[in-house]
Amino acid sequence: MYIRWLIFGLVLAALGTPRLGLGNSVASISFGDLASRSALIFEGQVVSSDVRKLGARNWIWTCLQFRVDSVLKGTPQATRELCFLGGTLGTETVSVSDMNHPALGERGIFFVERTDRMQANPLLGWDQGRFVVNAAGEVCTAGGKAVAALRSAARLARGLSTGVARGVVVESDASRPGMTPDAFKRRVRELATRSSR
Repeated sequence: MYIRWLIFGLVLAALGTPRLGLGNSVASISFGDLASRSALIFEGQVVSSDVRKLGARNWIWTCLQFRVDSVLKGTPQATRELCFLGGTLGTETVSVSDMNHPALGERGIFFVERTDRMQANPLLGWDQGRFVVNAAGEVCTAGGKAVAALRSAARLARGLSTGVARGVVVESDASRPGMTPDAFKRRVRELATRSSR
């Protein structure tokens, strides 16, 4: 629904070339949609990373193991594995444009679209559903901008993602601190509860 695949590397793959490139477009979504439409929302940290071949097409995936510190929505678990399409295994590489997955050791709050099947990127809205907690204890966008506030933006607006969900207000003054994880999680719970009524 959010992703239109434009597969332009299949011809190269058919010729035996060990590199496959995939392109995509991701729709812009509202923060209210992130809170209401995610099957799982959790705070955690990436503790390990493994690249392997999975699925019927035997494509390369990068699978991250997360330690789950708290669950804001969904079934509580001590750990959670999320797999992202792409990676390098031996001499083979699958690359997906605009695919940014959490790094080893990254701590953050993650909005998972579905838990019942694999998707190219399991995070709802790709980078829009990934919030990093930096060393100063601030919640930041995937691109590193401190989050100042969260608003429930209009859900019907159309367009492509800029990497930040509509309604996420970033701090323009770098000297001012962003939201704390606790304040961020309170707002997420509030929006998720409101949308489930």
